[in-house]
Amino acid sequence: EGSQATEPEALIPLTKGAAHVVLVGDHCQLPPVVLSAGPGGGQPHPLATSLFERLMDAGAPSALLQVQYRMHPALSSFPS
Repeated sequence: EGSQATEPEALIPLTKGAAHVVLVGDHCQLPPVVLSAGPGGGQPHPLATSLFERLMDAGAPSALLQVQYRMHPALSSFPS
């Protein structure tokens, strides 16, 4: 889940010489898990935004699946 990795975790392959990186996930779900408080205690921690989300916010090219492959259509159409 690319959107759940903190930014330093996602950058490791790039520092090791990867020519291309593909991030897979949903930037609107499953944010990185950061247990430390942000600066001043009341703000979100800087690592709480994943590289995936930063790239999406910056307008990086992306593709959205048109078909839900993980569950039966009757379940996926049921409102949550």
